[in-house]
Amino acid sequence: MPPASAAALSNRLGLLGIVARLFTLTVLAAMSYFTPVFSTLLASLWLGVRPGPTFWQGVAMVVAGSLLCWFTRRGQA
Repeated sequence: MPPASAAALSNRLGLLGIVARLFTLTVLAAMSYFTPVFSTLLASLWLGVRPGPTFWQGVAMVVAGSLLCWFTRRGQA
């Protein structure tokens, strides 16, 4: 594994540990469904690209699908 990848993985795991201490596992699992949205927003800021209407339509579909999965699995634990 290249050093930059190892450092990024280490940072993510460290951040996950901090977040896991701050929130319950249920909240952490719900937040993980929004990872594609957060990563796309971060990438658009980094690249200097302004998200258009189709982006927000995709965000709405990802969020709706995530919430549907969460509500479906919520009662099966």
